[in-house]
Amino acid sequence: MNTNDLPIGIMTHVASFLPKPSRALFVVSLTAPSSSWQNTNEEKQLSETSKAIMSPSSQWEILDFEEVEKSLAKKLTDNDLYAVLSCIKETVKRLKLTGCINITGRGLSPLQFSTALELIDLSLLKQYEDTSTRIESRLCQETVIPILGSIISVQGCLLKHIQFLHEWIRAPSTRFVNFNNSYAQHLYRLGISCSKCNNVIRGRTRHISLNDILFCCYSCLKPICERCVRVRICGICDKMYCSGCLRANQRDSCTQCFMTVCGGCKYNHMSQCSGCDAKRCNKCSRISGPLCRNCIEFDNDVLDWFEEESDVDLEPYIVHPGVRRSNEEFYEGVEE
Repeated sequence: MNTNDLPIGIMTHVASFLPKPSRALFVVSLTAPSSSWQNTNEEKQLSETSKAIMSPSSQWEILDFEEVEKSLAKKLTDNDLYAVLSCIKETVKRLKLTGCINITGRGLSPLQFSTALELIDLSLLKQYEDTSTRIESRLCQETVIPILGSIISVQGCLLKHIQFLHEWIRAPSTRFVNFNNSYAQHLYRLGISCSKCNNVIRGRTRHISLNDILFCCYSCLKPICERCVRVRICGICDKMYCSGCLRANQRDSCTQCFMTVCGGCKYNHMSQCSGCDAKRCNKCSRISGPLCRNCIEFDNDVLDWFEEESDVDLEPYIVHPGVRRSNEEFYEGVEE
């Protein structure tokens, strides 16, 4: 007796407790080993149990590997990804390869000439993860870009947003630049209309570091022209959001460098000044310490005055070198 002999209802119920990537891998394991799915001489047929687990097909419109443990995501191979995408290639609209550092891109082959895919995130980062995070990636431009090229070459292509690996953006290769130019020309021919004013949005090739030539929000994917809604990029996760989505997720900005920060990154990568309510990005916090610039200047002025008027040893009130900050007891002494 094997798992396929168990009642379909029980198997479906058990699978429902798994995150979607794990559920898809479970279906693959019930059908054939991942390594055999790329054998073109052998067509894979899903069992009745697998078909029940995979239905309804609408549940596979978004596949985000952030839903599984990082330890699992980094073990996944191109064979695993190929097998999973072979099952959902007609359905998946948003694919996010969060944490899949072991793939080269060969596993994306089932998506060639896809007319369903709208967003693909190749950054390998979580949605609200700092792009300065070091990643040991095996993702290969020579493998991935031809697959993306096949998608934008097909009639009826719906691909609106590509979130590239940050290393590709930081040091763009000729292949990468050429693909972005081809994508811009594709969008120009497509003539996508702004969701607000219906004006046609033209593809643009400047600012390749924006990741997305067409102004499509990472969250809602609606195309929006600059006249209607100013599109902004979070300075931490490098995701592009329309102003509406930024407001909805309670965006903020660093009080020192004035960098725009989306709502998710605000809670994960910003800290509050120890002397006031000012919020600063982690980079500015590392530079100025626990205090913002305004508090540092204020404290130093007070301490300079106090040194002239009192013989009190100020060493206990100095938090760290370069920033002399007194505690509440010190301020009470000044007021007296």
